[in-house]
Amino acid sequence: MYIARMTTDDQSIRDKRRVYGRRKTRSLSAAKEDIFETDLHRLQIPSDSLARGKLTVIDIFDKDYKNFWFEIGFGNGEHLKNEALANPDTAFVGAEPFINGMAAFLQSISGQDDKNIRVYMDDAMTVVDALADPTSAMTERAVELAKRVNAMALGG
Repeated sequence: MYIARMTTDDQSIRDKRRVYGRRKTRSLSAAKEDIFETDLHRLQIPSDSLARGKLTVIDIFDKDYKNFWFEIGFGNGEHLKNEALANPDTAFVGAEPFINGMAAFLQSISGQDDKNIRVYMDDAMTVVDALADPTSAMTERAVELAKRVNAMALGG
């Protein structure tokens, strides 16, 4: 099986990461803002753990899960939430750069069993680059799709 790897040209695209559009649209309610402040800090993958090619599932969760799912751009997180709650023996990471979507997701899982959920509120490719074995989280097709989406966002 062929695994997509970064080339020098791919890296130059990634060095120009941008988020198009506003990261925040309407103001958050006081309840969402409180949950956002507390739960994002608790569930976010720490930036200092994102060294290229070093991140493992155990680093993210302090537990080894047999299966690991990575959802890129989860919107308000309905799918991520439903899958994570239905599959408690699977690790889930969701990446969403937009504040309103992340806040809605965090509010929806508040009070739920979220031990198998982590989030990253920035460019998902940062997490992909950090994974020690990207094939453990993504198939070849998903890696290629993620690279195309990132290139399109940069006007490529």
